[in-house]
Amino acid sequence: MTDQPFTIRNTKGRSIKRFPTYREAESAAVARCRDKAHSVPIYRLRTHLATVTPGANARPAIDLTLKGSLIV
Repeated sequence: MTDQPFTIRNTKGRSIKRFPTYREAESAAVARCRDKAHSVPIYRLRTHLATVTPGANARPAIDLTLKGSLIV
């Protein structure tokens, strides 16, 4: 297992940055959300933290997942 199991991914599923702890990854995800032009609510789920963009059927702007998890 990797020493940095948490990752922030973009909408295309590419890993942007990895983190050793959930707390560090969550802080980075929140900071990225604040940099967006629109405000995005953050919902914590058991295995990932996703930011939801406004609009019907919108994909997450940032999806923080455990290594190997699928983007939902």
